[in-house]
Amino acid sequence: MAEALRIRPAQPQDLEAVAALARDCFGASAWSRAQWQAIPPLRLLLAETPAHACAGYVVLQWAADQAELESLAVRPAFRRQGVGQALLAAGLAAARAAGVRQVFLELRESNAAALAFYQRHGFRSTGRRPGYYHSPPEAALLLQAELG
Repeated sequence: MAEALRIRPAQPQDLEAVAALARDCFGASAWSRAQWQAIPPLRLLLAETPAHACAGYVVLQWAADQAELESLAVRPAFRRQGVGQALLAAGLAAARAAGVRQVFLELRESNAAALAFYQRHGFRSTGRRPGYYHSPPEAALLLQAELG
């Protein structure tokens, strides 16, 4: 399925669909519309179906040679079809092109599927942050990847 999708920078008109997907995936911890609007161009990439629906997105922020993968979400109907992998690859390629050498992220300690996904793509665990998440309260695992 991922080969039928187009990965592209999100446009202002995409923000409502992206925010709705985030609410579906992350519930109460989803970002507000103002947070979505504050993301600079090329930092929010969208996976778009041939029918122009939002199948997923990835957000990376970077400065100098370091980046943070802030969010990656895939609509449930598109999971386990390569969409997340395509989004991650596109996001890391954009960061690499900007001179990024290290990428960091946090994820819920209970999110075993996400941990396995990121480890398959070269991220390694570097620590733990107790009480990082709210609704429900939970520790964050810290992960890091080196970009070649």
